[in-house]
Amino acid sequence: SVLVHGFGHVNHAPDGEPQDEYGPHRPRDVRLRELAESRRRLEDFPGFVPVLVPPWNREPADLLDGLTKAGFAGVSSWGVGAGPRRINVHADVMDWETGRFAGNGRVLGQLVGHLTARRTGLCPDGPTGLMTHHAYHDEGVWAFLGELLERTRPRPGIAWLTAMEALEG
Repeated sequence: SVLVHGFGHVNHAPDGEPQDEYGPHRPRDVRLRELAESRRRLEDFPGFVPVLVPPWNREPADLLDGLTKAGFAGVSSWGVGAGPRRINVHADVMDWETGRFAGNGRVLGQLVGHLTARRTGLCPDGPTGLMTHHAYHDEGVWAFLGELLERTRPRPGIAWLTAMEALEG
């Protein structure tokens, strides 16, 4: 699947603030135009899904109401949030302090934590998302993903969804 991951993955946040491409420090109309242009540039790719995956998981809260007008059907970021249709992620395979695989225990703990929260009613129903960063994967990530797919694919009650299936779900 091809989703929109910002316009230029450029940090526009003022010095000393967390990296953010779509924060309120720039005019709203400029940010919405960039998002609409990002969507337009990608829409002809096979597998395109009109979902915004904001860089650095910095969700543009003041833009959520304008995403539909910019051509987006949903948003994908970390955890649980309000607003347009969500296909969020709940586990990240990377440890950004080391730039390496986060480890089986941490990633499986995040996945099981979200599944537990869903089953106990502590968070909304919906898919459990796994955040990947293919350009940064080391051998540990690839091995983990291969084993995770191999062990879960044949199990009843587990279905791997495409981004479009998750959005439409």
